[in-house]
Amino acid sequence: WDLYSAGRVEAARDRLAEASAAGGGIWVDYALGLAEFALNHFDAAIAAWERVRAKKADFEPVYFDLADAYRRLDRSDDVLAILRETARRWPADPDAHNAVGVVLLRRGAIDDAIEAFNKAASAAPSDSIAFFNLGRAYQFRYQRMLSTVGQKGEAGRSLADRDRQSALENYKKHVALGGPLADQAREAISVLTWR
Repeated sequence: WDLYSAGRVEAARDRLAEASAAGGGIWVDYALGLAEFALNHFDAAIAAWERVRAKKADFEPVYFDLADAYRRLDRSDDVLAILRETARRWPADPDAHNAVGVVLLRRGAIDDAIEAFNKAASAAPSDSIAFFNLGRAYQFRYQRMLSTVGQKGEAGRSLADRDRQSALENYKKHVALGGPLADQAREAISVLTWR
C-alpha cells in the first residue's frame, strides 16, 4: 500500500498480486483491484473486486468500483446489473439510484430513468443531484414528445407540457438546494421557460 500511495502502482500491483495469491484476504484483493484499475487493467480489477464481493457482499464501495470497471470495458449490461443490485441492497442510498438512472437515460430508457431518479429523490429529499437528474430526464422526454407530436395533437402537446413543467420544478429544486449544477439548471430553466 505504501508503494501505491507513493505512485509506484506497478510495483504495488506486483506485491499485492503476490499477497493475494498467498491468501492475503479481501482487503488485499480490494487494493489489488485499485492498482489494476489505475493501470487500466480492467479485467484484472474486475476479477479482484469480484472476489471481494463474493466474500464481503455488504461492502458497498466495491459495487461502484465494479460498475466503473465494467463501464471502461463498454459492458453496459454488466454496469446496469451491478448498479441495480447496489440499489436493491442499499435502497436508501441516492447515489445507487442516481447511477442506475444515468445508465438508463444514456440508453434512452427515459421512463425507467425517471423512476430511478424519483427513488433517489425519495431516499434523500435533500439530494440536489437527484432533482437535477429528474429535471434532465423530464426535459429529454418533453423534447422527445414534441418532436413526435409536432404541431398536431393537442393531447400530445398537453402531455409534453406536463413534462416541461416537471423539468422546471425539478431544476428549480436543484437550484434551491444549492446544487453543484445550479448554473446548468438555470440555463435549462431559461430554455424551458421560453419554450
